[in-house]
Amino acid sequence: DGEENYSQEFTLKEVKLIIEQLSAKRNWAFGLIGAGIDVEKTAMNLSIPLKRTLTFRHEKKSVNRMFARYAKAQKNLHQIIDKGGLSDELPF
Repeated sequence: DGEENYSQEFTLKEVKLIIEQLSAKRNWAFGLIGAGIDVEKTAMNLSIPLKRTLTFRHEKKSVNRMFARYAKAQKNLHQIIDKGGLSDELPF
């Protein structure tokens, strides 16, 4: 993620390219979830659509909402992939 646990194997540019290549296959979707980071900037740097980002605060209620939203998104993604592919407009 480029923050405290950044990759020792890939540069930001290489990760962005991998995300772009896999996203073009229409059966991959990338999202970004973060707390305490600039999620919008990081998503843009990685070619992740802003509609596929989630932010949350370091508090129980916010974390619970984020996980509930993420679980719903994963279920929806699975159903869409099973039907043949993703839409660029699919949000989290």
